[in-house]
Amino acid sequence: MIVVTSVPHTGSQFVTQHLLGGAGLTSPNDVYFQHVENGTVPMLRKLMLKGWPCIVPMRHPLKVAGTWTSRGKPLYQLWDYWRRLVSAIDPLKPLYLPIDVPNRQGYLDVICAELLVDFKTDWPVIGSGGMDSAFDTYKGGERRLVDGMFEELGDFFGRFGYEL
Repeated sequence: MIVVTSVPHTGSQFVTQHLLGGAGLTSPNDVYFQHVENGTVPMLRKLMLKGWPCIVPMRHPLKVAGTWTSRGKPLYQLWDYWRRLVSAIDPLKPLYLPIDVPNRQGYLDVICAELLVDFKTDWPVIGSGGMDSAFDTYKGGERRLVDGMFEELGDFFGRFGYEL
C-alpha cells in the first residue's frame, strides 16, 4: 500500500493517475489517497506510522494559490492546508515529489528506491512559469496572506527551491 497525500492543486491527480496508475497501481488496495484535511490527518499519520510509504506531490505555492483563488476559494484555507502538511505529515518524513522543478528526477529516484520501482521524469516541468506575474496578481489582503504564508513556511518551501 502506498499513501498519497497533498495540499489540493499540487499534483495529486498526476501522481495517482499517471505516475502510479501508469505502473498498474490503481486499486484501492494499492493506493490510499486523501488531501491533508483536518479529518484525514489522523488516518494518514496512522498509516505512515505503520510504515506505509507516503508520497506528497508539491507545486510552487504561488501557482497553487493562483489555481485556488481562480476557483473562488479564500487563501486563508489554503494556508491551513500547508500548515497541516508541515506540522502533521512532514515530521514523519514523507517522500516529496515537486512536479515543477528541474531537478525532480532526484526526488523521483528516492521514491523509486523506496518503492522498488523505476519511474522516469518523462513529463515536462509542470506549471512552473510566470512566478513573478502570479505573485503580482495578489493585492491588499491577499498579498498580506501570501507574504505571511511565506514568512511562516518559507523554510519548508525553500527545501524545494520555492521562493517569492
